[in-house]
Amino acid sequence: MAKKDHYLIDTTVDWADEMDVHGFTIMDKEQYKNVLKYVKEQDEDWCLGIFLGTNEDTELTKDEVLDMLKDAERISAEDAEFLMDKVGQCEHNIFEDIMEPDEDYDDEFAEEEEED
Repeated sequence: MAKKDHYLIDTTVDWADEMDVHGFTIMDKEQYKNVLKYVKEQDEDWCLGIFLGTNEDTELTKDEVLDMLKDAERISAEDAEFLMDKVGQCEHNIFEDIMEPDEDYDDEFAEEEEED
């Protein structure tokens, strides 16, 4: 049996009671642990913004994001590769900034705070 060292996260969102936006994200074990840790460390009023098109967005509460992560299905590397080959994964997923933070942005933000 193949080792299940990846996570398949269902990122389906109900947008304004008008439609469901279906999606998924695949993470390796390290990415999953980092995202889970990051979300758990946030304040209770933290939310994750999701942009829909050019001028619409919605937000997921901390609890909603944690529920998504806790409901993740563990899959093998082979299954992850198959899904990404056959279905693909958007280059920009809702966890992108948490999975791999932009270090340059963090540095710029820190410099702006120092100037204030």
